[in-house]
Amino acid sequence: MSEATISDLTDQFDKYSAEFMEETERGIALLAISMLDLVLTELIRNFLADVPSSGKLLDGFNAPLGTFASRVEAAHAFGLISDEEASDIHLMRKIRNEFAHSFGISFSDPAVKSRVDALQFSKAPHRRGDDETSDGSVARNRFSHVAILLNIRLISRAKLITRLTVQHWFFYPESVQPPKRPKSLRRGEKP
Repeated sequence: MSEATISDLTDQFDKYSAEFMEETERGIALLAISMLDLVLTELIRNFLADVPSSGKLLDGFNAPLGTFASRVEAAHAFGLISDEEASDIHLMRKIRNEFAHSFGISFSDPAVKSRVDALQFSKAPHRRGDDETSDGSVARNRFSHVAILLNIRLISRAKLITRLTVQHWFFYPESVQPPKRPKSLRRGEKP
């Protein structure tokens, strides 16, 4: 990943951080995934070989890696994110979908709270006074904490990525081409 791109991601994260904690619960869920999507896209883009087909995988109509879920799967398959990170990101994606497609939802809803509780980063010991409240503030804080940590981790990891290179595979030189079939054995011709 080029330094300019890392700098761009860092600038984006600074803007995201400033806005993030001021958001509504819906805004937090949507903004968290928006930033993770941006970071994953850049991780993948800067891992793939620098050829036109790499961009076509990520951008444009019907791009194979054009959805957030497909980018998570690709980043995991390429070894750019761990099993636990992939699991957490998928859980966060499902939480985001709950907020994006439902009305009146909050972090106090049992379906959302159970997904937040399943996040790997939320397994860390909780501070005294972090008992769950009826307003879902602890679940909101855990979700926010995981979102921020994942973004920081992945932006930092961007500095360690090595771009794939196009391999120059061996081809037969003309003098070593496989022998041609005799005319009598070619398809469509009668002997």
